[in-house]
Order: sequence, then C-alpha cells, then structure tokens
Amino acid sequence: MKIDLKLSTFLAGVLALALTTASSDAQDTLSKQPGIVAGVEQMRLLMSTLQNRELIELTECDTVLATIPFKDIGATFDLLIDNFAPEGPTRDFFKSIFAQKINYGVQVIKACASCDEVLASSPDLAASYADNEAFNRYCGEDVYGYHILHSGLIMYPLVEDGSIKDGTLPGYIYSRPSKVSIFDGPSETFRFMTNEDFLFGFLATMANGAASIAPDFFGYGSSEAFRGYIVRDTYVIATLPLWLKLGSFLSGVTDCKTALADAAFYLGYSEGGYASVAIADGLHNALGVEPLLVMAGAGPYRMKDATLMQAIVSVDAGATDDSDNYIAALLGASYTDKNPSLAIGVGQSLLSNAFMDPNDLDNNVFQWFADNLNQTEVNSKLANYEPSQIDYLWNITLVTFLRDAIANNVTNPCDESYSRYEVGVNDEFCAALAQNDLIEVLENVQYPVQLCHSADDELVS
Repeated sequence: MKIDLKLSTFLAGVLALALTTASSDAQDTLSKQPGIVAGVEQMRLLMSTLQNRELIELTECDTVLATIPFKDIGATFDLLIDNFAPEGPTRDFFKSIFAQKINYGVQVIKACASCDEVLASSPDLAASYADNEAFNRYCGEDVYGYHILHSGLIMYPLVEDGSIKDGTLPGYIYSRPSKVSIFDGPSETFRFMTNEDFLFGFLATMANGAASIAPDFFGYGSSEAFRGYIVRDTYVIATLPLWLKLGSFLSGVTDCKTALADAAFYLGYSEGGYASVAIADGLHNALGVEPLLVMAGAGPYRMKDATLMQAIVSVDAGATDDSDNYIAALLGASYTDKNPSLAIGVGQSLLSNAFMDPNDLDNNVFQWFADNLNQTEVNSKLANYEPSQIDYLWNITLVTFLRDAIANNVTNPCDESYSRYEVGVNDEFCAALAQNDLIEVLENVQYPVQLCHSADDELVS
C-alpha cells in the first residue's frame, strides 16, 4: 500500500480549487503569542533547520506559526515548491499553473478548540443548535470528545496592507494520511517542513483566498482523546469546533468585514480520504456547510463488508509491504473495547489480548502510542512476527471469521444470515464496522465527489 502523499496525486484537486472563483491588522489574531513570524528568509531558515523531535514539546495552542506578507508570498511559494516537488515537469507545471495566482499573503496558526469551549463562549450559537439532532451527534454534551481540545493548522489570506482579506471566504479542509506519533499532526509538522500536510491548504489560501483547516484528529497534536482511527464521527468532532472557532474569529477580528462561507472544499488521501468524506457529510448535516467538491483518494470506505477482508487477502498473498504494519496496529487499537467512541463487547476487540497486556508494556500497542513511536519504530516492533503479522496482532477469532468468509466467497460476513455470524462473538464488532461504513454516504450524496485510487494500493479495495 503506497500511502505517501505525492504532489502529483492531488494536482487535479489543487487546480480545481485554485481555478475556482470564489481592515484589521492580521497580527491581532487568536494567537496568545507569536511563534515563527515573518517572510521568506525566516521560512528558508526554518526549512534548513533540523530538530530533534524527542526534545520538542507540543506547540502551545493558538500560536502564530508563520506570517508571510503579500510582498514575500511569491518567493515563499517558489521556495516551498522547490522543496517538495522534484526538479522537472511536476515542479515546472506547478509554477506555471500558479504563476498568475499568487494573490494573497498567508498567516498560519496552530489553533485548538472543543465543542464545550466554542458553545460556552457563544450562548446564541449554543441556543441555535440546542435542538439540532445532527449537530448534537457531534457536539452534544454526552458525546465522547465534547470536552476535549482538538488542534489543527489554520491558514487565512492577507492583503497588501497586512490585513485579512475582506468578504466571505470559502473553507478548505485538508485531511492528512495515516500517522502514528502525536507530533505527526499538521499543526506540529509545519515547523519541521518535512511533509506536504500544510502545502495544499497554503496553496488554497494563497491562490483562492480560502480559509484553510488541516485538523490533527483525535489523539494527535494537542488532542488528548483516544485515537479514533477510521472511526467516522471522530473526524467530524475534531474538525467542527475548529470550523466554528475560525468563523467566529474571522468575523470578530475584522468587525464583520470577513466571514467564513457556508461552503467548503475537501481533500484527502488514505485515512484522509476516508476523513474527507466523513467530514464533508458531517459538516453538511450539522452546520449546513455545502461541499463544493470532495476529492478523496484510496480511502477505506467499505468497512462493513470489504476493507478488512481485502487487507487479509493482500497480506495472505504477500502483496503488502511490511512497512505498512503500523496501519494494522492503529486499526486494531481503535477497534477495541477500550475505545470510548465505539461500543464493542469484551472479547470482540480487533487487537489481540497479547498486544494489550498491561504486564508486557514492550509489546503493548497502547504503550507504543503513548511513547509516540514513529511509523518505522512501530513497524520494527512487528517485523519478527512471521509469516503474517495480523495473525499475532489481531484477534485470531475475528481473523478466522473473516478468512472463512473469504474462502466461502461471502461478500458480507456481518450479514446476520451468514452461518458464522454469532451473537456474543462477532456481532458487536460487526456493528462497529457497519457504524463506520461510508458507502451509503457516497451513494446518496447530492454534491460533487471525486474518488481516485492508486494502482499500487494493495490494502484498500
């Protein structure tokens, strides 16, 4: 499974946004204190500095990470593209496409918000959604994550005098691919300049004047929630308060000269593809945010009847790379009876008991995540489990249940009519898979959705 996000993978998505039509000091932001503030020279210094992540603490919430004024935006754009795109046609194409679209400066902030905080600060807003069932699904007081601060990267456009662009700004929500460490959320990786998780939002803000959000998601960045890997509602819960906070901020700091539109673009790949579909549906239902375009790549949308079976088929056929084992660890840890976002019965956890043993922390997956091991380190933990890591990592009862379905050409083993479907053994596990399936959403959307898939992807059907 090729999960590295390449610039060329979403070139079409970036262009779709960049080519779409869509007086207050920008330093008076929601920031508590300036972090990295300035233009191209500071960005160049930032990108050339290596830092030891083990010595790094999380960035403080609501901190300005960078301010690139309009006069420096062209040089900064060239610097970023030179850093991320290999020399050749891709780099040249990007520069030619955006040559006439270097329209705005950009301010970048690490923002944090919770449903609790946002609603408490705006009684009128809270009252307006009090009886909204769709809103309360994500921001109701009894929802896990309601009180938890969720962090993300926010970017908005600056005009020549340094103020925020007037008018109604379309939203742009970028969802990152799978990560392991809490430091791998967009709000943290921005300062390392080692991946593209901030780049697409930056381009959207620079070219189209969009207000961009790249959420860290549950358990990443400053969020202390239990990781919600491929758990549908967690992506919405981690994004919705950031959306509300950004809208309130833009309106307040500009004396209502700037507002966040009730419309947004969505882009994501792998886990981010899944998240993009979930967030677009969630914000549409809960807040009335109209999805202008959802571009999702290689997402595991068919959770109830295909994703895990395809993973097993690929692993058994030797078609996957051992470097993808961390994905199985993330999924196993999320689909357990320990996850407060899911109702899974004891004994029906996808993760095997051996990897949840509190007396064996060296082999405890939750301890790996608590220690913020990176992807390489998690993969190395599983490298010696042969011939199939999932036979050790996952609950063998559930693996056998799925393997039997594959052998018998059963397309949906979670159908209650299937002879091996059994209450008390796999029923609540199946219910969790169905709860997080997105096929029905995709089959019934009334807004534009474009799905793409890598020819090299062996895990996602």
